[in-house]
Amino acid sequence: MRELEQRQSEEWIATKNRRQDIPFVRVAKSGGWKTMLPAVSVDVIESAWGPLMETVGYQRTPARMTESTVIQNLA
Repeated sequence: MRELEQRQSEEWIATKNRRQDIPFVRVAKSGGWKTMLPAVSVDVIESAWGPLMETVGYQRTPARMTESTVIQNLA
C-alpha cells in the first residue's frame, strides 16, 4: 500500500495536496494499534467492540479500566 501511495498519492482525494514526507498509509503491523493509541482509546475500542473482536480472532488486552471509568474519561 505504501508503494502504491508513493506512485499515486496525487490522484487520491485523501492524499492529494498533502505533505509527501508524512505517509497516509501507516506501518502495517499486527496489533500495532494497541501500542500507537493511548491506553484510554484502546479501552474505549475494546469496551465497545471487544466481543466482536474476539469472535474474529483478536485478543483483548488485560483489563486496565472499568467501563464506567472509560465513560468518565470521555466526558
